[in-house]
Amino acid sequence: MNSFEYNFLGINKAFGSKSVVKDARLKIKNARCTLLIGENGAGKSTLLKIISGLERPDSGLIRINNKDYKWGQGKSVLLKNIMYLHQQPYMFDGSVEKNLQYLVKVSRQPVKLIDQAIEWAGIQDIIHQNAKSLSGGEKQRVAIARAYLRNPEVVLLDEPTANLDQVSKIRTLKLLKQFKSRGIAMIIASHDPDIFNGLQDERLQLDSGKLTNLKPRKKSDKNTDIDNYKSRSA
Repeated sequence: MNSFEYNFLGINKAFGSKSVVKDARLKIKNARCTLLIGENGAGKSTLLKIISGLERPDSGLIRINNKDYKWGQGKSVLLKNIMYLHQQPYMFDGSVEKNLQYLVKVSRQPVKLIDQAIEWAGIQDIIHQNAKSLSGGEKQRVAIARAYLRNPEVVLLDEPTANLDQVSKIRTLKLLKQFKSRGIAMIIASHDPDIFNGLQDERLQLDSGKLTNLKPRKKSDKNTDIDNYKSRSA
């Protein structure tokens, strides 16, 4: 994957009299993982939707690979290259396999990639199940498999491990680690940030609309091995 850089400058968003994002500045680069933390209602999901092109900011500038865009110009670039994964992934009615086939069709990817995605995400045993009947962890893996198929430059994940059991969390973490190794950038919004210590390159906090870059943890404090999380949680 080629190098890329997205800069969001002076992003503002309000709903009525409530300002949820104030003059936010954010940089996204390939193979870089940013952890986004903040209280419920702080505006994390709104910010992710703006970054993905799904929500229009009230003001701000988007700079993509050193080229400046206003919202109307840059929106199509964001929608094409950035994928937003909701906390509760939407599944189409029908089998898991049909959900993947639909993604391949709309994104015009080779059909042969479906088998690769199924094996990569470890969902061979559920491909014939109705996608809407899956557990939370299974739906999350299917959503990540869809992201694998689409192969975006950036993946935004909104609480990807919320309400998952330990086994599902470990599986999800390993898949995200492989995303990063492929050069895909990630922004992960989470209330359980320590799970992602081994993935994160920076940590941002959204509080009262203001986005703050927190100091990175010392390497000695950073869990760099996903298996360590498993042992600590046992």
